[in-house]
Amino acid sequence: MSVACPKCGRPNADNAKKCIYCSSSLEGAAKIQVSDRTKELAERFLADKNKGAARKTGSPAPVKPRPPKKSATEHKSSKLPDRKGPFKVIDGGKKPKVEPTETYSVVISPVEKIDNDTIKEASDILRMDVFSLRTNLAAGAPWMVRKLDDLKQANDLAANLNAAGIKAYIIEDMELKQIPPLIVAKKALLISGGMRFQGKTIKESTDLRWDEAFLVVLGRIRRKKAMDTARKKKESEFKPPDFMKEYEVVDIYPRTGRGIRLAEGVADFSGLGKYMAKSSLLNLRWLQKGFITASKPIVDESYKRLSKVFKPSAKSAFDSLYNLKREVEREEYLDNSGHYNEHSIFIYFHYSKSGK
Repeated sequence: MSVACPKCGRPNADNAKKCIYCSSSLEGAAKIQVSDRTKELAERFLADKNKGAARKTGSPAPVKPRPPKKSATEHKSSKLPDRKGPFKVIDGGKKPKVEPTETYSVVISPVEKIDNDTIKEASDILRMDVFSLRTNLAAGAPWMVRKLDDLKQANDLAANLNAAGIKAYIIEDMELKQIPPLIVAKKALLISGGMRFQGKTIKESTDLRWDEAFLVVLGRIRRKKAMDTARKKKESEFKPPDFMKEYEVVDIYPRTGRGIRLAEGVADFSGLGKYMAKSSLLNLRWLQKGFITASKPIVDESYKRLSKVFKPSAKSAFDSLYNLKREVEREEYLDNSGHYNEHSIFIYFHYSKSGK
């Protein structure tokens, strides 16, 4: 049985003196029969109301006990399962360390002439068609043919290529990581006997004399919009196709220290003074000619003869390098910057190790 409030008509508990809904007096109120569900809801409402009153009066609320913390010994004893893939999880400690596995690149040295029998044998070893193999070898640049996780497999592949008459060697990833990254020049200032180049920050500043260049790598960054077939067909009906954009790039490597990357449209050439031209490309080629004339370095133009590998541009990486603003943020672009970066590093590593 419950007591019905004479004012609002809602049910209350038998022993209630005031209505829990409108606070009216329940003296002389009639008793009524209610369901168990209604009674349960009424009791829950009354309990919530009493908790709110307790917080207002300053009564401490009940505290739930926390689970006990694990000791350092228990943390170390808990082991994580080994992760499959390019990373290996090392057990132990609160923060497990992730150690990347080493990879090995098999590289073919530049070749001047090669006979048909050697081409055919190398094609069987690499499982590559003869035309693609001949095109890459004719470029006259170090060519990374395989990247393997197993050192024994890399050694076997290099040995088979050497036995076929093609000079090949192995490069560990750790060796490439030891090469200092290039400074992308934002400002170029003419100084006595050379140039001063500044990167994104003042700390990224270095002086390079005209006769210090050891290697000059020439290339082009190509960038185009990525569109699927249906969208390309639809857009071609009412506007011309999106043309590819090209930017000339020059990488200058000294014998020691960090190299310099000069990119068309990126560097500020106002520091050239009276030698400054109106065109960024002309300024770039003037500097390129100055270092080549004074240093007599190795000049590598092989990238012009290589196939260009286009990959999706990293988010704002290409735009920040070339000061480009995307017309539409949702547009996706492809460029060959990653392929050229890898090519330039392999060229420098090859000639620095060969002692030329």
